[in-house]
Amino acid sequence: RLIFTQLPVNILAVLINASIIVFVLRNVVPAATLIWWFLANVVIFVPRLVLFFIYKKQSRLNQTNEGLLRSLFMATTFLAGLAFGSAGGFLFPPESFAHQVFVYFVLGGMTAGSAGTYAIKKSIFLAYAIPVFIPGTLNFLFKGGEMNFAMGGMGILFYAIMVITVLRMHKVTINSLTLSFENR
Repeated sequence: RLIFTQLPVNILAVLINASIIVFVLRNVVPAATLIWWFLANVVIFVPRLVLFFIYKKQSRLNQTNEGLLRSLFMATTFLAGLAFGSAGGFLFPPESFAHQVFVYFVLGGMTAGSAGTYAIKKSIFLAYAIPVFIPGTLNFLFKGGEMNFAMGGMGILFYAIMVITVLRMHKVTINSLTLSFENR
């Protein structure tokens, strides 16, 4: 329930950040590439929004098929991560290190933002965060050069810290929910 209630906020964040990326990169990445990338993100958000409304309706009727909804949520979360994270490959303009760093910064922000939302279910965090953050990290690591390698290395450190943070947040959240349930 906690994850589903956050879904509209997540979708909005993706759309806002995707729009900002497109705007910032409009002069350094071909328009067709930007449009396809943006549309991929929009296409993925539609089933996620439908899933939210299905969950909301089933919750009102106390007829939630949690196993199926959880599986569909996991699948669409992974696809959302792939779509957004593909910016780390397709939207890294080779002639502009500053724009690459900008995209990487946004991808890192989306990874960090997902930590708070998905900490309740570690596998959902990983399903989103791995495809969001790994392509840009690998892009930097394999480009060669001291600055690129440093960016990739710092990305790995950042990602490791995010995973540790999610593990801790998960434990605290579960303990809190357990105590709340027991108090009722």
